[in-house]
Amino acid sequence: MRHTFSISSVIVRSWRNQLAGLVGGNPVVLALCGIFAFILLALWCLTVREFLMPLFGGFSADANLFVSVNSLLLTNISLVASLFLGVFLMLSPPRTALDNLLAVTPTSQGQRTVGYLLPLVVIAITAIIVLYAPVVFSLVHGSAALSTTEALCIAYLYAGHGLYAVLLDLNLYLLVFALVQRVFAAGHTLSQLVSVLATVTTALATTVLSLRAIDPQEGNFSSHYLNVYVIFMEDLSSGPHERGLAFYLMILAVPVMAASLLWLLLCLVSRLTLSAERPPGSSSRRSAIRRTSCSPGSSSYCRRSRSPRPSSAGPRSARTWSASPSSSGC
Repeated sequence: MRHTFSISSVIVRSWRNQLAGLVGGNPVVLALCGIFAFILLALWCLTVREFLMPLFGGFSADANLFVSVNSLLLTNISLVASLFLGVFLMLSPPRTALDNLLAVTPTSQGQRTVGYLLPLVVIAITAIIVLYAPVVFSLVHGSAALSTTEALCIAYLYAGHGLYAVLLDLNLYLLVFALVQRVFAAGHTLSQLVSVLATVTTALATTVLSLRAIDPQEGNFSSHYLNVYVIFMEDLSSGPHERGLAFYLMILAVPVMAASLLWLLLCLVSRLTLSAERPPGSSSRRSAIRRTSCSPGSSSYCRRSRSPRPSSAGPRSARTWSASPSSSGC
């Protein structure tokens, strides 16, 4: 885990350097950006307290309206997750360059993959929590029809959906990235831009289609891959009735299973992207470099393979060689 977190810290430092480069590295500008971000966060909290909590409290009184709002909110979380991932993916260093740099270090391919993807998942989940935790709290807290257990289940489903949306967007990004590089032989920057646009456009189109298909009065909404957990929320908000233990175990297990499968798929797709971005034959060269750097006596080998440098020993040895003709005859 120490190597994984070290690789993640490299990604975070690259983000910091990229953002510092955008503002010119001026400490005054950086301080103003921090103050502006704090003011925006305070205004958001004030908006949630004064406007959203009373509004969602009225929504929670009607079961159909409550389910429709949850459906839209789940889809909106997916859109925001794709936007944040797109920004930080554009700021991230190329995966192949980082992998080649770490090839001679005692890290495995799995550690490099997790170390590269972990900061992206954490930053997107953090942004979702900061933006939507007050909204979910006001939506669940304002409903008098929900018990404490049902409210906690809905909050848990929102947390699971946030992780599900982030992993799903990362999978889509990496698949489009590999497709653009393999089929069209595009460069890294162009492939990155096309992949980010495809991920954001897919989430935006799904959000627009959901808005067109929803009917809050009748409780009709379009069920799709970005709001699949609303099925459980509809059952939880349908009124007090006896629910078995299997239903709550299903609520607990489904987000965990979905996140685990998406994470495994993400690791596989990440390796596919790495092989698509790396030129042919580079893996064998990297393996040879790694064996050379880790084998006994590699330092002497590396000294022999370097280009010769002029030194004082060279001329003296040459003069000694020419001054002894007997040695030349031998």
